Amino acid sequence: MKQKLGFVSLLFALNGLAPAFAQWEDFSLPSRGYPVCVEAFGRQVMMLNKNSDAYPLMQMQVDLLDLDSRQYTLLRSYTAGQRVSANAFRFHNGLAIVADGKVEHITPQGEVTDLTPRTSGIGAFASDGVKLYELHNQTLYVLSDLSQNWQEVSRRSELAGLGFGHGVVYASGKTLWPSIDMWVILPNGGLASPTFIPRGSLFVDPHRMMAEGSSAYFTVEYTPGTGWKDALVEIKETCEMTLYEIPAELGFEYYFPVAVNDDRILIGGIYSFSNSYRTSGLVEYYPMTDTWQPFEPNGPFGGYVYPVLLDIKVADPLLLVFWETGSRRHLSVLAPQPVARCKAVQLEVGSDCTALVSPSLLNDGSYDPNGYAITLSVDPQGALPLGHQTVTLTVANSVGGCSRCSSDVWVKDTRPPAIAPFSTALQVVSQVPIAVTLPVPEVQDACAVVSQGNDAPDLFPIGQTTVTFWATDGSGNRGQTTLSVVVELPSQALADLLNSLPGMGLDPDIENPLSALLEAAIAALGKGSTAAAQNQLNATLRIIEAQTGKSLAPDIAAELTLSIQAVLKAIKA
Repeated sequence: MKQKLGFVSLLFALNGLAPAFAQWEDFSLPSRGYPVCVEAFGRQVMMLNKNSDAYPLMQMQVDLLDLDSRQYTLLRSYTAGQRVSANAFRFHNGLAIVADGKVEHITPQGEVTDLTPRTSGIGAFASDGVKLYELHNQTLYVLSDLSQNWQEVSRRSELAGLGFGHGVVYASGKTLWPSIDMWVILPNGGLASPTFIPRGSLFVDPHRMMAEGSSAYFTVEYTPGTGWKDALVEIKETCEMTLYEIPAELGFEYYFPVAVNDDRILIGGIYSFSNSYRTSGLVEYYPMTDTWQPFEPNGPFGGYVYPVLLDIKVADPLLLVFWETGSRRHLSVLAPQPVARCKAVQLEVGSDCTALVSPSLLNDGSYDPNGYAITLSVDPQGALPLGHQTVTLTVANSVGGCSRCSSDVWVKDTRPPAIAPFSTALQVVSQVPIAVTLPVPEVQDACAVVSQGNDAPDLFPIGQTTVTFWATDGSGNRGQTTLSVVVELPSQALADLLNSLPGMGLDPDIENPLSALLEAAIAALGKGSTAAAQNQLNATLRIIEAQTGKSLAPDIAAELTLSIQAVLKAIKA
């Protein structure tokens, strides 16, 4: 097995468990053509389409399908007066096509180069993608670049009769496989022929042979003495031949298209070919384990009636399947998949009670086994509301493959409501326990506050009491702050006011009278004479009023007035 797995090897694990597949992309082929050759160059597919069966004069054209835009472009056409080979070959990022006695190279961009050999007539061709081979007049030639510099490799009389019209010569990098009489052309130009051909074997189609590495593969029907059986034949360049019987339980009656990649073989078959009832499918065969399994139950054929599989091709990195139903022909494309790996996450809400989800947060090491670049996206995108969400991570590679996984995302609010703290204590003057109107604190929360309150008593006793204010949000988070409430007796409140006068920066001409009146009021309260205390406090208020804006700044005058009025209110209560 090769170290780097190709596309088909990617499709099935060695233990027989198939990974999840991306969805097939289906394309209707142009009505003007029947595909006789197809090659993929990244996400662009070139195909040689045949319009007429008036052999050897055929009407054909080269079409380009862009898999992303789904648009067809006509690159080149051949009229009925031109002689066109029934095959084209992948060669140097384009197709080599035999047309009108010439060999042309056409790129996906429509560039045309003449590769015609400097020989009389045209032979049979093969390509391994890097070199182009021609078999003509008992001689094998090779071309390595986009020129007309063909080099002779071998001249053998056994090669006679393998010219145009006798089938295709297949190249597998170092070995050529003529499809007639199973001659094998070895790297040194020598010839070998398999010593064993299954008795009664029948090629379904000469160009169903596929070469890979040191082997070529084709399907046959043969008679082992107990009736016809279907089999896959592998021929090595050493002329060793092996027959692999196709299990009858797979249900196929005929097998023809073969695609090979990294020792894995895809075979297309027809379930039934009677009374025009035709249903096709794909199976996989892996020689190293000698096991067969369905490629995918319906493959690209689901939902169609009587599809007929025309051809399959592994055009790295894509798998291409041609099929028809009725008079319509289709191309189905399956790209190699990346591996999507997700993880569950918890996100904290922001100021708007939502959380932003990004692919990087959900990604848990997604990758592409073939090394293609990947991009990540999520659905739904953007901000997620509070609570549990299922988010899909899509991993797409640069050749059109994608896979998905789902993540559990919990958007939580773990921060308590923020309650603005009180800057100062609340002071109240009373001679007895008193009910106090408390301020309402400012509360903010990312989501919503569902309840708030405090533990204040109905009546505040004389002295200091600490009140706790709290707020709870919908997630059960609780925030709190405290307020100190001080209930003072009138005499103590006047004493505090008297002690604060020196710190107010008052002129002695105003401070001294005020201090005298406050001391007199305190003395009167000490003797239980509330009337005398009221008189002293009212006199104090008159001085403050008269000096406001003169000896007393308005703000200081207002502070003094409020304090004295609070004491007067308490005395009168």
